[in-house]
This record gives sequence, C-alpha cells and structure tokens, in this order.
Amino acid sequence: MRSAGPFYSADKCFISQILKYGRFFLVYSLFLLVACSEGLPPPIERFEFETPKPFGYVIGDKIRHRLIIETRSGIHLESASLPTKGDLNRWLSVDQITVRPVSEHLTEIELTYQVFYAPLEVKMLSIPGFTLRFKQGEQSIEQLVPEWPFTVSPIHELGVRKEDGNTYRRPDATPTLISSQNAWRALSGSLALGMISGWLLAFRYGYFIGFSRRSIFSRANRQLKKLQPNELGLALMIIHQAFNQLNHKPLFKHRLSEFYRRRPEFKDIGPDLEWFFNFSNDYFFGGNPSVGADEWSALRRLCQRCVELERG
Repeated sequence: MRSAGPFYSADKCFISQILKYGRFFLVYSLFLLVACSEGLPPPIERFEFETPKPFGYVIGDKIRHRLIIETRSGIHLESASLPTKGDLNRWLSVDQITVRPVSEHLTEIELTYQVFYAPLEVKMLSIPGFTLRFKQGEQSIEQLVPEWPFTVSPIHELGVRKEDGNTYRRPDATPTLISSQNAWRALSGSLALGMISGWLLAFRYGYFIGFSRRSIFSRANRQLKKLQPNELGLALMIIHQAFNQLNHKPLFKHRLSEFYRRRPEFKDIGPDLEWFFNFSNDYFFGGNPSVGADEWSALRRLCQRCVELERG
C-alpha cells in the first residue's frame, strides 16, 4: 500500500484555504445584506399622537385627539382599522372621525370622543388604544395608537348640603367688570367735537345774531328764490340792500374800489359787480328795458357767489 505522500498534504492545504476564504466571503456578503436593509426607510416614517390636557374633564365634555402619519410611497391606510363612530363602552363614545389626506405621503386623523361618566370623586379613566393597519400590495403594516389616561371630576359635592330645605349650590364666579372710563372719555370727546362742528357750521351760515354780517346774502338769496323773473326790480333792490348793509352805507359803482379795500374777497367777482351796477342803472334809469332769462340767471348766480364769499 502506497502512501499519499506530499500530494495528499498539498490537497489538504488547498481545501483548508478554500474553506477559510469562503467563510470570509460569506460573512462579508451577510454584512452587505444587513447594511443594505438598514438603508431602506421604515414603512411609517413619522407618527405623532397629539392630545389635550389629561385632567379637568366632567360629564359631557368632548376630547379631541390628532394623529399625524407619514408613510412611504404606495402605502395606504385601511379605514376599517379606525374606531367606529358610536359607543365604545358604557361611558365613552366616538363623536366624530375625520381623515384628511394632506399629501400623497402625509395623513391627518382627528378623533373626537365624548365622556358620559359621572364620578362621585376625581377618577382616572383611559381612552382605549387601537391598532392602525396599512396596506402595501400584499403586505400588511400595523401601527399602535396607545391608550390615553385622563381624569374626570364630579360636577357636585359627594355629600350634598342643604340650607333651609334647599339644595346648597355654589354661585358662579363673578365676572370681571370692564372699565367704562375709556367709553366715557370717547363719548365726551365725541359730544365736544359734535358741538364744535355745529357751532362752526352755524357761524359759517350766519345763524348767530352777533355775526349777522355773515348772513346778509344768505337772507337775500332766500328772498330771491321766492321771486319770479317778472319781479326783477324787487330782486335788484334786495341785492342793493344787501351790499349797502355789508358796506354800512350805500354802495355805488364809483365807490367799488373803496369797497374792495374793506372787503378784498369781493374783488374776485369785480366784473360781475361792474355788470350788476351797469344793469341796475339801465333798468331803473334807462327806460326799464325788457329783461330775458339770461339776466335773471346772472342775478341769481351773482347772489350765490356773494353767499359763498361771505361764508369764507
């Protein structure tokens, strides 16, 4: 029988090297697989459970919870996994469920519960949790919504006291009175402003006896409105009397320059005054010429311009 000799030893060494490096490649391949799997985002990338204060509730109060869920693309919520609207137990009901898709990946869920528990003392209760299910193809994904503990308080004392045969009740807190000082200040300011405005308007329109000069042409204008075009002589006399009263003496055409020095605002209608005195002179001393509608309108416009000038 022949021995394998050095050939057998070489084969054994070659096989051992293969096994050694094979284990190394196997471990390296597993490491790569693990690294690749960790690089994938989770199915539910964001889950927020927003709740109100967990205390101070009484019978009939409503409690609102809000869920914010962000998932990978292609994952859809199964609506059957949400709580059903109605009674959850003998003291808690689901009043409203609102599912609002904000975007393709983001969903907001609002749950409104109503409490019907009437404790005799402060008691700790819990809104039960539930599991949300999502679907991605044939794969099912679950997300736990935890239970939420809170306290509920009685609306009356455990031992009801009576006074004079009537049930003892605590009065409501007295509301804080709003200061009326600012309102009174505003009212006083408004009244003062209204009085000043009324006084200025009365002064401008010449309703004060002590400021009769501001109402001379206002009265004359009111008198002209009552006349007819065939009463031109009376209209001319009314305007003449107004100028005489304003000038404190009779005003004639050759005294207009002196009148302008005392009343410079009337110089703006100098041509109209020149026409008025020429027309009046022709009417009274020129044979009483016939007068048309244009002359009557010109007299009315002149009187109105004088009203505006005496009001400033």
